Amino acid sequence: MIAGRLVCYGTSKFLKENYNPGYMLHLTVMSKCNSASRLKHFLCNRFTGVSFVREFNEQLTFFVQPQAITQLTSALFSTIGQEELKTCCVTSFGFTVTSLEEIFLKLGKSVGLPVNLVSSDMLNSLRNNYF
Repeated sequence: MIAGRLVCYGTSKFLKENYNPGYMLHLTVMSKCNSASRLKHFLCNRFTGVSFVREFNEQLTFFVQPQAITQLTSALFSTIGQEELKTCCVTSFGFTVTSLEEIFLKLGKSVGLPVNLVSSDMLNSLRNNYF
């Protein structure tokens, strides 16, 4: 429910398949290296289906559509990709499956609900107390 309206319902698998299929790519960069814009350009312009999500401290997050995952992983593990990551001061990277929390935040944005209405601390408190 968002703002008193039912927006979606179903199992977690159903919601992930229908509302936000894909992966999140998390990259950690060295704090003294100012290469975030080069990294964004490398990933978003070179690979169709990769979009920038957020930058927080030394971590950049990108959304990767399912059809782009094979090409992207092949490129990242290639010699050229490894050199580009080294040039951009990437210290580590990893992929995760899109979480239900990210899907709900995306749905909240799509209907104009302020994302900060419920803080992550409040979500964690609810999660710890009830699950």
